[in-house]
Order: sequence, then structure tokens, then C-alpha cells
Amino acid sequence: MFTHKSFIRGGSGGWSHYQGPFPHQLPDGRVILLYCAYKEQETFLDNAIYYCFTTDKGETWTPPEIFMTAPGANVSHITMVNLKGTQKVLLFWRETFFKGASDDSKTVSSIKDYARSVARIFVRTSEDSARTWSAPRQIDMLGEVAHGRFFYGGPLVPQQIISGRIILPFTYLHEDGYSHVASFMTSNDSGETWAKGYDIVIPVPRGAMEPTPVELSRDHLYCLFRTKSGFLWESTSSDGALTWTEPKQTTIPSPESMPQLLKLKSGNCLLVWNSQSSVENYPRWPLTAALSTDGCKTWAFKRDIATETGRNQLSNHGITQLDDGRILLALSHYHALKPTSSDIETVVFDEDWVKNG
Repeated sequence: MFTHKSFIRGGSGGWSHYQGPFPHQLPDGRVILLYCAYKEQETFLDNAIYYCFTTDKGETWTPPEIFMTAPGANVSHITMVNLKGTQKVLLFWRETFFKGASDDSKTVSSIKDYARSVARIFVRTSEDSARTWSAPRQIDMLGEVAHGRFFYGGPLVPQQIISGRIILPFTYLHEDGYSHVASFMTSNDSGETWAKGYDIVIPVPRGAMEPTPVELSRDHLYCLFRTKSGFLWESTSSDGALTWTEPKQTTIPSPESMPQLLKLKSGNCLLVWNSQSSVENYPRWPLTAALSTDGCKTWAFKRDIATETGRNQLSNHGITQLDDGRILLALSHYHALKPTSSDIETVVFDEDWVKNG
């Protein structure tokens, strides 16, 4: 089965672009969709994060409402994890103060200095399946609070592994102002305290970006990385994300674009990514789904979800598996024709749809 729907169009609701959707099924069965709204560029200051709910697996949604703003800053990279056997949910996001921006009195038109653009990562806790939330707490990712170091980076999709440890992948900008480094924050006390793992460096331009891990068996994780090499890179951990093997290039073609991995209830692994090789960040199409039945060694089943042309994009997507086994995908559909815009679209499919492609 496969259904594809338009969720919200860029230009509606006072925003030209909607991006970075994150769908997530909560412990009480509701599904939440969180996404960013901005004008002209994703670095726009004074943007917003919206949320809505579905109780019928994405057929209908509650009206979008503003979840979060940060006056004078940019909020993004919002993501969640449920803690097993409880109604507890952890929520993470990034708040960024971009430096070197030129302002035409209507919108931020360019960002010149990411290396000095300070980002802060926050966590909030809900004990009642995202109905109420604690006050935010900052996670000190690199010791920048104690040492005054600039930090520009962001959290990726967290997960609680079999041991109970919570792992929070993140990427940050190296001091050279160009290369990215991947790492993992880990917590063994339900998110109360966090420790940083060692850095993962990939020797290609712009380095290791946007790690996406899956746990194949207890403490054994497999991770893919976005790179600028024309292919995804991979690494594995055998100690619950504390240490990782030397990264190596896969044969999976990709532009410089975000992949997403998900361990399914069947034990198979799902990969959703842009499947054309390129050393640039385009073309970001087609958007492809692949299934591995052998622990991410091979990807025997592949099927394109959607495709595009030119500089249009199908990317910056989020995936979750619903309790009935179907996969809910939310994606950003960027239209490059000026004035540019970006929509949010949703797709629901199952493993059989991928296998029968």
C-alpha cells in the first residue's frame, strides 16, 4: 500500500518555506508532526516550529499550531524519543544565533559566518506522553559553556537502545569553519546527565555529516553518514555507541543530502535517501526507499517514492513506523523556481510496497 498527500504548501500561513518535518508516534498512540517554518532561507531569524496531531495514522490532522519560537534566534532540528515502558518522552531542539547576516529589513538574505554562529541544544521532558513539558535544560555538547568555545551543530534523531541507554547523534562544525564532525551524546539515567563520545571524522570535503544509526542487536549499531563524496559512508559500534570503527565509503550513491535509517518491527532495516551520486548537494531526487534483510550488509529491495527535476528537492525527511507496521514519512518538497517555496508532504507505505517495486 502507498498513499501520498500534500500537508501544507509553502506560502500559506505567512511563511514561504516549511522544512524538516519530524513525525513521531507517542506512547499513548497519538502521532505528532513537528516542522519548521521560515521566510526565504532556513537561517531566517525569528522563525517558528509548528505541531499537529493525528489519531487515524495520518488520514487527518489537527490544525497546525505554533509549538516554539525564539525571538532573535532560529529554532530547528526538533526531535523526540520515547522511553520504553513509560509515558516519558524527551524532546530535543537547536536554537541558533546566526552571525554575519545581512538584512534587507524584511528577511535575512545571507549568512556569511557559520563558524561564529552559536548554537545551543536543549532538552525538555514530558512524563505524560507529550501533554505537558518540563522547563528546558541546555545540553553542553562540547564544553562550550565552561570554556567559551563556539559551537555550531545540531541534534539528529535520538533512540533508546536495548540496554536502556539513550543515544543522541549530532554533528558540529570543526574549528576550521568548513569540515563537520559527527559524535554521539549518551545518557544512562533517562536523560538526566549526558556524556560525549569521541569524534568521527571522514576525510572528504565537509567531513562527516548527519549520522543516522540503527541497533542491529544488543549494543551492536550500524550508522550511515551524509558526505560530499558522492556516496554514503558507514561505521559500526559494538559497545552501545561509545566507540566506533573507522568510517569507510559504501557503494550507496548519494548527493550531499541527509539519509534516514529505521529498524523495523520485522527486524529489517529501512533506508530512505536521495539515490543519485553527486559531490554537490543536488540533485536531491529521487527520494528512494530500500530494505535490508541482512543487517544493512546489502539492500535487496529498492523503490522510488517520488522524483523531481533540476534544482527542486525531495529531502530533509523524517520517518516513523506506526503501531500497525506501516511507515509514515514526512518530507520537505522544495521548489527552486523563484520566489522559492517549500511544502510538507506525507507518504504512508509498508514493507510489501517496497519489496514489490
